[in-house]
Amino acid sequence: MKSQKGIALIVSMVVLLIATLFGVSSFQSSQLEERMAGNHRFAVSALQAAEAGVNDMLDAVLAFTYNPGGPTFCSDIGTSLSGSGDWSVVSDGSGQYATLTEPGDISGGGLTKTFTAIMKCQDAGVDSAHVIGYSRGVVPDGDYETARLIKVEIVPPGYDAFKSMLADGDITIPGNSVINGDVHSNGDLSLKIRTQGNIRFPSTGSVTASGTADFEVPANSDGSDCLNFVCTASGAAEIPVPKAQSFINHIKTNYIDETTGVWSLKEPNTDGVGSYITVLPYDPGTGECSTTGPLVEPPAFGDGRDVEIDLDNEVKIMDRNYIYFCQGDLVTGETFEGVTVMAAGNITHSGAATVSAENLDVDGNPITDDEGNLIGIDTLVVSGGNILLNGTTVAETYAAFWSVGDFTQNGTSAIFGSIVAGGSIINNGGINFTAVDSSTLYKPVSGRLEGWTELEDPGDTPVLTGLLN
Repeated sequence: MKSQKGIALIVSMVVLLIATLFGVSSFQSSQLEERMAGNHRFAVSALQAAEAGVNDMLDAVLAFTYNPGGPTFCSDIGTSLSGSGDWSVVSDGSGQYATLTEPGDISGGGLTKTFTAIMKCQDAGVDSAHVIGYSRGVVPDGDYETARLIKVEIVPPGYDAFKSMLADGDITIPGNSVINGDVHSNGDLSLKIRTQGNIRFPSTGSVTASGTADFEVPANSDGSDCLNFVCTASGAAEIPVPKAQSFINHIKTNYIDETTGVWSLKEPNTDGVGSYITVLPYDPGTGECSTTGPLVEPPAFGDGRDVEIDLDNEVKIMDRNYIYFCQGDLVTGETFEGVTVMAAGNITHSGAATVSAENLDVDGNPITDDEGNLIGIDTLVVSGGNILLNGTTVAETYAAFWSVGDFTQNGTSAIFGSIVAGGSIINNGGINFTAVDSSTLYKPVSGRLEGWTELEDPGDTPVLTGLLN
C-alpha cells in the first residue's frame, strides 16, 4: 500500500511538470506572437509613412499645368516646383529636389512616423522625361528603427512618348514571341508568348484587347503581376489611336507642291523647315517611289531641327528628323537611319531599319548594341496606307512605325521602339518587341503614376541623394 502511495506522488509530480511546461510554452508563444504583431505594426506604419512621401511627390508633379507649345515639367523642374513650398533643391548640384527641410511627420496611433523623399527628372529638358523619386518611411523603435523604401516613376502632365504596340484593329502574332511593354488592340488579340529556347529576357507588361484577348501565357505566370510576367485582359476600354494621316497632311499642305503634276518642295520655305525634306524620285506612271541608297541624314543637317508639331491635341511630333517624302507607294530594301520616312501610300521594306545615334534608357544610361556601339530609337516610319516588312530580320530594328492601315511583319523580327497602326498589326513569324521611347512621337497625358516598387533594403541612413546620381 505504501509503495502505491509513492507512485501516486510521482505521477502527480510528472503531471504538474507537464502542465508547467505547457504554461511556459504558451507564455513564450504569446510573447513571440506579440513581437510579431509589433513588428508587423511597425512595418506597416513605415510603409504608410513612405507612401505619404509618394503622395507628396504626386501632388507636386501633378499640380503642374502644361500649355501646348510651352515648357514641360522637366524642361525646368525648379520653376515647375516653385508653387510648392514643400520642395527645395539639393545643394550638391545634382538637380535633385528633396521634400521639406525636416522629415515629414505623419505620427498617429501612438507611433512616431516620418518620411524623407527626393525626386529628379530622369533626363532634364526632354519632353518625354519622367520623374524618378524615392521615399523612405521610418518608425523609431527604441534604439532601432523600422524603415521601408519605395521607388516611383511619375509621368508629368504634358506629352509622353509612345512606348507600346497599339492597333485600332486586331493584333495577331501566331509565332512564339517575347514582349516587353504594353500591347493593346481595340479589336481582338491573339498572341503566343515564347516560353523556351534562347531568349535574353522574360516577357513583361500589360496585354489588353477591347474585344477578346486569346492569349497563351507562360506556365509560370499567375497573370497578376505585369512587372514580372505578362498579364492580359479582354474587354478593356478602347485607346484612341493617333491618325498618321494628320502628319502626312501637315507635310503635304505646308511643304509639298504638286500644282504642275510634278511633286517638289514649295518655294520659298521661309521657316527653313522645307529645306530639310527630300522628295524621293518616283515613276510618273505608277507614282511608286525609288531609292538609290540608305536614307540617312545629309551631312549639312547637323543636329537637326527642334520643331514641335501639335496635331489637334491628339499627338505631338518632335520634328527633329530629316524627312524623306514619297507621294505614292514606297518599295525599298535600303536602311533607314535616324530619319523620318513618310509615304502617302504603302511602305514595303525588305530589310532592317536601324539607327546609330545615341539614346538613353529609363535610368539615363546609353543604350548599346551587343558590340557596345551607341544606338538610338529616333527613326520614324509613317505610312498613309500599310507598312509591310518582308523577310526575317536578324538585325535588331530600332524605329517607331506609324500607319493609317495595317502593320505586317513577315518573318521573325526584333523591334525596339513602338508600333501604332490605324488598322491591324500582324506578325506572321515570332517577334521580340521591346517598347522604347522613339524620341519623335508623343501623346497628350494629364499625368499619372507610371509605377512603383519597394526596395528590399532601405538602409540605415535617411540620406537618399546617392540613389538618384
